[in-house]
Amino acid sequence: MKISDKPCTLLMLIKNLHFVFLELCVRPDFIDLIRDEIESKTTLDFESISQLPILDSFIKEAVRVNPLDKSEQHRCLAPKLGHNPF
Repeated sequence: MKISDKPCTLLMLIKNLHFVFLELCVRPDFIDLIRDEIESKTTLDFESISQLPILDSFIKEAVRVNPLDKSEQHRCLAPKLGHNPF
């Protein structure tokens, strides 16, 4: 499997890995769970890595919580003074 040669694709991969490592720093209790899951595999090829549900879930959650596209984040704005939305 090849990662695209496009600089933006590589940059997105690096940023997502950065977010995963930051989340591991914030949630150190997951480190042992992920380490135990990885150590339970005899080989670390693509097939065995794809069968690590704790690691997979942790990466997906880290990327979900830290989206690269900030426009997808929902924002709550304070109502303007004197403005009645109803």
